[in-house]
Amino acid sequence: MSTVGNAIRSRREQLNMTQEELAHKIGFTSRTGVSKLEKGQTEPSIDRLKLLAEALDTTVEYLIYGPVAYNRSLGDYQENRDYLRINDPSLIPYLEELSNPEKRILFDKIKELEPQDVASLLRVVKMIEEGK
Repeated sequence: MSTVGNAIRSRREQLNMTQEELAHKIGFTSRTGVSKLEKGQTEPSIDRLKLLAEALDTTVEYLIYGPVAYNRSLGDYQENRDYLRINDPSLIPYLEELSNPEKRILFDKIKELEPQDVASLLRVVKMIEEGK
């Protein structure tokens, strides 16, 4: 089974979604297409990956790379997770968030900001939260 197929099946199952339901959401006429994707018998196009990511409430990166996006700067994810589990389990959610490529980009950019710019960014985040 392909990495993409594994990620599709894993995420679909996390959402308690059937192959039929996913097929309907991405425009397939039956579950057969989803089954073939999950088994790695076919690979989705970029457009289909985008539809899958939306239907599965995830990112294209997750579908391509799996739960931990390929990022050498994170080191070995499982080793880091094991270390945190023993030493400070409260940090595990942060490790998982940094595995998301989009959030990782934000984190990397924030490290470069001046303190007043971080304060400005926090005000923007607060405004976004209040607008929900």
